Amino acid sequence: MRAGILILILATFLLANCAGIQADGSTQQCPTVKIELFFGLSIPEGGTVTEADWKDFTASTITPRFPDGLTVYDASGQWRNSDGSLSREGTKIVVLITDNSKEKFLLTDEIREAYKKQFHQESVLLVNSCVSARF
Repeated sequence: MRAGILILILATFLLANCAGIQADGSTQQCPTVKIELFFGLSIPEGGTVTEADWKDFTASTITPRFPDGLTVYDASGQWRNSDGSLSREGTKIVVLITDNSKEKFLLTDEIREAYKKQFHQESVLLVNSCVSARF
């Protein structure tokens, strides 16, 4: 019985934190968001996005849209391709802390689409969450 109550409390907490998420990724109740973008570095036709390619992309595409700052992590990731095969690759994770507005989410979509087109990617994962932040 206690486990059931704990599950109910946890579910209520999780649902409360997800309340208000809009189709554009913004939330009605959250003034500040953490946006994480996951960029795979393997190019489907062969090769990888080089460090120079990444720096150029960051300078020309990400920084102009989010000039106030960002953080980049190097990571290793895996995901299932549209053909069903498992892909493992180097990954760049970009973290943005910004105001919660439709404009910011449209900018992230521009970045995602530019990366997919330039490096022939199937997708760029976007994760957003409500945060409390001070600078």
